[in-house]
Amino acid sequence: MPRQRTACFNCASIKSACSRGHPCQRCLALTCSYAFAHLRKWTDPDEGQHQYRQRVRHPRSRSGCGNCVRRRKKCDEVFPKCGECRRLDIPNCRVRGSKGTDDERQGNQIPVCESRQVDVRVHPRNTSPLDSKVNEYLGYVASLPEGDLTGITRRGHLNESSALHYRRGAQDSVQERETTSDVLALGELARLTPANMPDLDATEHHLFLHYMHHVGRTLAVVSDHENPFLQEIPKMALEVKAVRHAMLAFAACHLCKVYPKFENSLIRQHSLALHYLKLDLRAQQKTDYILATSLLLSLYGICQGNSQKWILHLYGAKALIDSHLDCLSPTPLSEFLLDLYDSICCKTRITCDKVPGLRGGYPLLSTYNESPPDSIHPLFGLAGDLYQLLDSITQLALDRTNPDTTSQKQAFLFTQARRIEKQLHLWAVPARVNHPNTQLLHDNKLAAEAIRWAALIQLHHVMGESYSTPTQHHNAAAENILTAIAQIRPGSPVDAQLLLPLFMAGLNVARKTERLQVEYRINLLESSIGMGNIAGAHQLLDRVWESSNGETLDWEALRRMEWGYVLLY
Repeated sequence: MPRQRTACFNCASIKSACSRGHPCQRCLALTCSYAFAHLRKWTDPDEGQHQYRQRVRHPRSRSGCGNCVRRRKKCDEVFPKCGECRRLDIPNCRVRGSKGTDDERQGNQIPVCESRQVDVRVHPRNTSPLDSKVNEYLGYVASLPEGDLTGITRRGHLNESSALHYRRGAQDSVQERETTSDVLALGELARLTPANMPDLDATEHHLFLHYMHHVGRTLAVVSDHENPFLQEIPKMALEVKAVRHAMLAFAACHLCKVYPKFENSLIRQHSLALHYLKLDLRAQQKTDYILATSLLLSLYGICQGNSQKWILHLYGAKALIDSHLDCLSPTPLSEFLLDLYDSICCKTRITCDKVPGLRGGYPLLSTYNESPPDSIHPLFGLAGDLYQLLDSITQLALDRTNPDTTSQKQAFLFTQARRIEKQLHLWAVPARVNHPNTQLLHDNKLAAEAIRWAALIQLHHVMGESYSTPTQHHNAAAENILTAIAQIRPGSPVDAQLLLPLFMAGLNVARKTERLQVEYRINLLESSIGMGNIAGAHQLLDRVWESSNGETLDWEALRRMEWGYVLLY
C-alpha cells in the first residue's frame, strides 16, 4: 500500500517538511491557499493523532483465469478468452479450478464464488479480432484536430467537374446509345421505347434524359403520371423537329446553370429550334406543334434569367391562339398548351406590364364541386381562381398608373379592390376536392394558402397607403406565408408555386430569423427547380434588404431601374 501523504501540496511540490497545520506555517507566511491532501484528514494538532479514511473493502473475485493468476496480473474475466490471453495469444485460457475444455463446451459458464449464492448468467461478448482494431481506429479519429467547422460548402457550378473530361473509347458510342435508349423507356412514364426514339447523338440523348428526369418534373405540381410536360411534350418532340429542339434547348439552358460548358449545345439546339419553327410556319404545320414550340422557347428565355426575348415567343403564341379562334377551326387546341400560356402570362405580368392578358377559360375551383376526381390542376394546383384574382390585381396596378385615369375611375378602382380583398379573405379550398395522393393534396392546399396571402400583400402594395396601412397587414400576411411554407417539405412538387409567396414574404419581414428562413428556402428553389429567374428574384430581394435599412422601400421602382428582367414565374 503506498505511503500516505503527510504534507500539503505546496510543501510537497518543493519537497519540504510541512507543519501540517490548517494552513501550515509556510502557507501562512506566504499567504498561499491551503491545499492539504484530501487523502488524509488530520485532527487537532494538540491531540497528536490523525484519522485515516475507512478503507472500502470489495469482495475479491475468484473467477480470473489461471494464466493471469500465475503471472500475478489482474484478469478482466472476459469469456471465453480474457484480454491478456488474447493479447499474448495464449491458447488455454481457463478459469482457475475448472476441469478443462470439455466442461467449457458443455456448460460455457464461469464459476462464481459460492459465498454469493447467486445464479449469475454471463452472456458471451463479441471478442473478435476486429474489436481491438475498431477501438484503435476510434481513438485515432478522436485525436484528430478539428477542421473547418463549416465543412464542405456547396459548389456553385461544376464547370471544372471531372465528369466533363471523360474521353470516349472506341466502343463507347455504340454502347452508350443502346444503354440510353433502354433508359429512355422510363417504365410507363412517357411510353417511350427504343423503337420510336429519333436519331439523336450522345449529347442530345443526355439532354433528352435531363428533360425527362428533371426539367419536366419541376414545372408541374402533380405526380409524374399526371404531368403533361412528361406525357404530351415528349410525344410531340418525337414527331416534330421544332418541338424536339426547343425542348432540348430548354433542357440545355437548365443544365447550363450547373455545367456552363453546355453553352455550345444550348446555342446549337436553340438555333435549330428557330430554324425548324420558321419552316413549320411556312408549311402551315399543325397549330398545336407550333404553339408548343413557341411556349417552350418562351420558357427557355425565362430559364435564362437575364433575357427579355421570352416575350417575343409569348406574343407569337398569342397570335397563334387568336388566329385559331378567329378561323373557327373544328379542331380544338390542346387544353394543356392553353393553360401553359395562361400560366406564363399570369405570373410574368406581376413584374412586366407588357405581357398580354389572360386568355381565360381554364378550370376554376368552383367547377371542381361538380367533377372532383381530377381536382389538382397540373399548373395552377388548387389556386386557379387565386391566379385570376392575382391577374385582376395586376390590372388594377396598370389602371392606377395610367395618366388618363379620372377621379371617377380611381373611385371605381378602389371599389374593385375592396371586392377583390373580400374574395381573398373568404377564399377556401372546397371541401369536396378529392385526390388519391393525400400528401400531394395537403401540399397543394398549403401552397394555395401561401399564394392567397401573397395576393393580399400585392393588393395592398398596389393600392398604396391611401387604401390601408400597409405595414400592419403585410407583417401578418408574411408570417402566414412562412407558416404555410414551413409545413411543405423541400422537394415537394408544389415548389414550382412558391417563388411568388416567398418573394412577397421577403419584402415584408424585418427580423433576421425570418429573412434567413426566406432566403434559405429560395436557395433551395434555385437548386431544385434550377430556373434562372429564381436567381434573379433572389438577387433583387437581397438588394432590397441591403437598401431598405429597416425602412419601407419601393421595390417596384428599384426593379424598373436595375432589375427589369426579374420574373416571378
